Amino acid sequence: MNTFRPQDETAMIVFQSSKKPASAKRRPSARELARRLATARCLGVRSAILPTPTSTPLVLKNVDPEHNKARFYALSVEPTLFGDTALVRHWGRIGTKGRHRIDLYSSLQEAWQAADLIARAKRQRGYSEASPAIDHERDW
Repeated sequence: MNTFRPQDETAMIVFQSSKKPASAKRRPSARELARRLATARCLGVRSAILPTPTSTPLVLKNVDPEHNKARFYALSVEPTLFGDTALVRHWGRIGTKGRHRIDLYSSLQEAWQAADLIARAKRQRGYSEASPAIDHERDW
């Protein structure tokens, strides 16, 4: 049997410290979480795999036919699988898939403050609350 046996004590310390503990797992990035969330939504999964959202999305729209502008912006605060709180943003042209971004916060209050700040900024730029007739989730 060939086994590795360091000759001196310092080599043994380096050898032992280079091993990663079995419990150390890499946390998924925000992009991976967004991909998992989008996949689960497409499959209609809403059970123990994903926590239920803490809020219904706030959907804002900015429509100006004269300037060929038809945009939406949706904000929702949702728990993550790791106990954090995520501010999920979707935006784009009405009728398209749009883009999304997930910002992670350590507390629910921080996420709500960030959502409120973003909603105020969007309202100052001409966005208003969308009527129920606009279904921004149909294209996600």
